[in-house]
Amino acid sequence: MGKDRPIPGTGQPLSQGGAVTNEENLALQLWRTLEPDRDAWSEHVRERLAELGAEAHLSRFDGNAAEWGDSPWTHHGSPVAGMVQELAGQVKNGMAALGAEPARLSTVYVTTTLQHDVSAQLQPFPDGSGLVTIADSVFGLISPLARHAAAALDRLNSRPAPARIARSYWAAARGSLAEDPDLLFALLRYYTVNQRVFGLAANLVRPLTTRAENIALLISHFAFQFVIGHEIAHHVLAHGSAPGGAQPSGGHLPVCSEDQRRELEADLLAHRAVLAEARAGGSVAHPSVLALLGAFVAMVAIHLSERGLFLRYGFTHPTAASRAERLYGEADPQARLVTRLFTNALLPAVESAATFAPGATVFDADRYAGSPLIDTPQPSQYLHTIAGCDRLLCRPPGFLMTKLGEVADVTGLPALRAGVAAIDSGDTGGALRSWGVRPDVTAGLLDAAQPLTFHTVLEEIRKGLLRQGLPAEHGRLSAIVAAKLVEFNIADPRQ
Repeated sequence: MGKDRPIPGTGQPLSQGGAVTNEENLALQLWRTLEPDRDAWSEHVRERLAELGAEAHLSRFDGNAAEWGDSPWTHHGSPVAGMVQELAGQVKNGMAALGAEPARLSTVYVTTTLQHDVSAQLQPFPDGSGLVTIADSVFGLISPLARHAAAALDRLNSRPAPARIARSYWAAARGSLAEDPDLLFALLRYYTVNQRVFGLAANLVRPLTTRAENIALLISHFAFQFVIGHEIAHHVLAHGSAPGGAQPSGGHLPVCSEDQRRELEADLLAHRAVLAEARAGGSVAHPSVLALLGAFVAMVAIHLSERGLFLRYGFTHPTAASRAERLYGEADPQARLVTRLFTNALLPAVESAATFAPGATVFDADRYAGSPLIDTPQPSQYLHTIAGCDRLLCRPPGFLMTKLGEVADVTGLPALRAGVAAIDSGDTGGALRSWGVRPDVTAGLLDAAQPLTFHTVLEEIRKGLLRQGLPAEHGRLSAIVAAKLVEFNIADPRQ
């Protein structure tokens, strides 16, 4: 990264390349090695925007980078690292005010990852320390959800008092605020398809008024705090046990489980800590509403990330609806009413955006290409590419097998048909090997104890087919089709 990061909770700089000291616990030792190279990522983004000729977006990106360079958080090394460490510190302050044990708070650390084989999790260690890892995809999903909620609140507050009261009563009777659910679905679906097919955190941005932008930032702030706080709460509450023996690839050992009691405990502590810190600061109006709405947005983002991107072992948290219902029990009436309005509006769109079964609703590029409802640096052709990929992701097995056979006829690559025959007989491993996936990688993909994303399967198949001699222009389409056939065979039935 080129800069020293401070040790979380100490403010002391710690070089990523420095020597490990005997005093460092296991979580801190691992934390030092995991911060992504965001300088390289930023350069990649700049190059991509320049290629697209998106001068306005590039100018905005550079402006944000310059603003970051003038901020007091630059000692963290990157904007994301700075944001996460500051938010983690705020959450810990809230937990300390609630009486959390200082020794537990001082031995848990938070990092982020560009990888997507985890959404948000705590990894415990035998020495009692813990490491929270949160995927960028979770933060990426929070943004469109927060902006959707902010648009509704802004529209409500922009009306004269009598109209505002009437609209509030109407919304309560109707059960939701009347924001466009199709637009929200499109934003979430576009993001999810990009992640599944290309592994990219690509967003279509909904333009907002200045006031709505500020509301969205507040909701996002509380949502980020809740995501971080939930995982820290698992450590503070001593949930789970330190791992023993061999660890899964990447060290991902989720503490979150289907144990409803523990999940509720972590949710409650996180929410209480976020609310306590907001009230202590005294600078935010309606902290109870924003804290609960932020928690719900965070739950929905996790829900979509785990159910939309994973084939197996993806969901380590209960559903957003069940988590929200349990949290509403301790919320004040105003916060509960406002958040319930969004619960009814957001959940159907989120469930649709996470569903890739045959016949599922797909992204409509014709409706949104060039639409004033969205802002994107991508040309309309790219939106149509995403729509085409989405249609493939929602085809039945018979169609996919025929499609792969057609590619085999065009390219003269018999391995494609051999893989289809293996899939049809239930031999997923044989199919993967036919498509050029190495035996050791195949074993990992089929390991039922490992989390597995759709994109991971797609990329391994794509690389294998290219090694087999498949022309590059057929690589992505063939990999989508083949990965979808694998999904039908190995998907976790709980997903």
